[in-house]
Amino acid sequence: MADVVLAHGAWHGAWCWARIVADLERRGVSATAVELPLTGLAADVAVARAAIEAGGPATVVVGHSYGGSVISLAAAGLPGVTRLIYLAAFLTEPSADTIALVTEKLAQAIVADERGGLAAERFGRFLQ
Repeated sequence: MADVVLAHGAWHGAWCWARIVADLERRGVSATAVELPLTGLAADVAVARAAIEAGGPATVVVGHSYGGSVISLAAAGLPGVTRLIYLAAFLTEPSADTIALVTEKLAQAIVADERGGLAAERFGRFLQ
């Protein structure tokens, strides 16, 4: 049986995984939702890595949004990790600052149109 470790995004907490954890446990799968402190990438990686290391010999790690960057670094080199799953998540270079990417580039890319909606054509430039 594989343990599952779930890492939330920047605008969530471990609470967002409650229904998933309950469903997995009903199916006999041990699951842990990590509460990232969101005080910086290094602190978030340390908390996630501790949870992953506490997992079983065949741990599956799931990251949502910012949690994708966290799990990439947290699981690096750990022999018990069998899968990393990115659920609508960032998969960036190890040196990338995901929070800066979101707060700077995304903020620049979001522009209201004349009706107050988002100018979607500019949003695509976010990743460039």
